[in-house]
Amino acid sequence: MKLLDLWRWQGRVKGSTYLFVGIVAFTVKMLLDFTISTVGFHRPWTPL
Repeated sequence: MKLLDLWRWQGRVKGSTYLFVGIVAFTVKMLLDFTISTVGFHRPWTPL
């Protein structure tokens, strides 16, 4: 599976690939939220 294949409507994605991309996207979003909160707003950040 190529990275560019994830942006096409054709074809199928295996469950393991779907899970991997979801975990990576979740991690990137959490790190981005943490960075914006602590660096941009000088406030502590928790996911709850």
